[in-house]
Amino acid sequence: VLTVSAHDGHRTSFTDAAGNTTLYAVSNDLGSLVRINADGSTTTLTTALNTPRAVLVNPESLATTGFRVYVADGGTNRIVQLTDQGAVSNANWLTATDPNAMALGPDGDLYVGSVLNNRIKRFDGVSGAFLGNFVATNLNGPHDLAFGPDGLLYVSNAFDGRVRRYD
Repeated sequence: VLTVSAHDGHRTSFTDAAGNTTLYAVSNDLGSLVRINADGSTTTLTTALNTPRAVLVNPESLATTGFRVYVADGGTNRIVQLTDQGAVSNANWLTATDPNAMALGPDGDLYVGSVLNNRIKRFDGVSGAFLGNFVATNLNGPHDLAFGPDGLLYVSNAFDGRVRRYD
């Protein structure tokens, strides 16, 4: 199982154990989330987004509750959780101003970067419950988030060009 995200967060791909790749993309202009299947067919999963900034796939949820796709909707300051068929499975996780980056931690929690208030917030990856600020200092426009093989969170800052590491 492999999940790859683009640097701007507007698209992510998921490759299952059989080698089938599915691409998910968000459109700021249309407020939509689209699934592009391995055979090239497309399905619009939702058009109810305001200003989607990032999309993230949670492949670990396949075995338990079904596939989850998270969308950071900057226009409404929320994270929307959908199934791979587009059904909202847990909506309106309120975040801070302008969520624009997401990463799933090794603990299964969802980490969300807010570029305008310089915070990384932590949410339960299933229920969406807010678990607190993970990082609230030394950030300067957190733009991208990724967990390394060492289990640490790496954050690239948009406004100072630095990458910071947090445990």
